[in-house]
Amino acid sequence: MKIQGSSPSHESSVAATRLEQVRQERQGRTERSDAQGGDRVELSSDAQLVKQAVKAASDSPVIRQDAVERARQKLEAGQVGSDTLKLADRLIDHLLER
Repeated sequence: MKIQGSSPSHESSVAATRLEQVRQERQGRTERSDAQGGDRVELSSDAQLVKQAVKAASDSPVIRQDAVERARQKLEAGQVGSDTLKLADRLIDHLLER
């Protein structure tokens, strides 16, 4: 019995050539990247705003559950929030103090 095809097939030779081309392209990109000082990323203005919001949220003080519960009880009892004009005035005054 004689086995023919001891040399690589044309398809495997093409695949090996393509693989080598891809390796060279990647190597070239890496060398260009190093020559240009490395990769660079720029954030959009929306992404920068999100970053600032996340930082502000993480820097904010911890929620005081006892104060929240007292406010909730006063709201349910009708002691707070029944006079909308007074509430609006207080909100505006608070904003103007800043």
